[in-house]
Amino acid sequence: MVGALVTLVAVAAALAFALRVAYDGQALPGTRVSGVSLGGAAEAEIRRRLAPIATADAPVAVELAGRRFAVRPRDAGYRVDLDGTVRDALAAGRDGLLAGAVATIGGVVRPRDVALRSLVDDAALARTVRRLAGTVDRVPSPGALRITTQPVVDVKAVPSRTGRRVDRARLTVALREALLTRRSVSAAVSVRVTPVAGSAAVDDVARRARRYLETPLRLTGAGAPVSLTPTELAGVLALESLGGGRRVRLGAGDARLRELVDRVATRRDRPARDARISAPVGGGLSAKGDTSWRPRAASVQVSDGRPGRLVRRPEAVRAIEAAIRAGSHETALPVRQVVPDVSAAAARRIDSLIGTFTTMYVPGQPRVTNIRRIARSGGGAGGAPGP
Repeated sequence: MVGALVTLVAVAAALAFALRVAYDGQALPGTRVSGVSLGGAAEAEIRRRLAPIATADAPVAVELAGRRFAVRPRDAGYRVDLDGTVRDALAAGRDGLLAGAVATIGGVVRPRDVALRSLVDDAALARTVRRLAGTVDRVPSPGALRITTQPVVDVKAVPSRTGRRVDRARLTVALREALLTRRSVSAAVSVRVTPVAGSAAVDDVARRARRYLETPLRLTGAGAPVSLTPTELAGVLALESLGGGRRVRLGAGDARLRELVDRVATRRDRPARDARISAPVGGGLSAKGDTSWRPRAASVQVSDGRPGRLVRRPEAVRAIEAAIRAGSHETALPVRQVVPDVSAAAARRIDSLIGTFTTMYVPGQPRVTNIRRIARSGGGAGGAPGP
């Protein structure tokens, strides 16, 4: 029994040795790559037979979100390592059990398949993934209101649209495998959908806007009430999204509302007016007509000033937004009182006249500048003249 086994091993080894000698520098019998038989072929012939496979660029089918794309393997960074594949084909069957004798002889009985060496360039693959994903990706939209004012005010709903985003990491793995195996990529790998409010919710907001524009918005709190007409309101009404677009409500566009509030506030703002004083002319002159700066009692008349007001713009924007969301047609404009620099009480404390005089001058003389500086220094409001 042992002798027979030894004999069998010896015969196998001899046969394997004979095959290797006979096929020195050639692929052993039964060797094939991607179905191409290479037995007995030397390096140059192996290259020639595998060239069609190495240069093939048949598109790989990719399906994403119901759309099909054809990806050229070369564009996605795929290439065949022909040198490595040739080396593998020549070495196939020359190692293993009994110094490779079993593998050498096995190729005579059944084909010996050698894998095609192929590579995928990461940078090119990433560019292809970005291109495919960018074509499919879609930003979610909660919908919108389309408001027209001519010939009449009207509101129409712009339907919402779900968003979607391709999972780039999963697509990269799937596409790499597809390139290496020349298989198609399924749509199931990759697309995440972002839900938004349905069309019924958007239509309801449009109906609310239509009803709201039937009545002006009355603004109080800053002088006489002012009304914003439906045409003015039409420019600021907007559909607001909540919860990432899953809910919607009637609101206002921030930038347009700020512009409207600024226009209204500019008309409702009122500057403060200082109290003014007046005194008899001629005080401070001596009997000889010489100027004197010695104070003397005088009867001073005071004209009351007036506080001003300033509409608080940010708060006004929020107040109008709140009214629109609540469906209310009246709200107060928040204002801040502006105190005059000179109050009537302060003006009445002036009871002495230092002096008054009049000087004549020709326009253009150098002293005109100094005279104007003195006039601006506050002497006309009871202050002492400047130097």
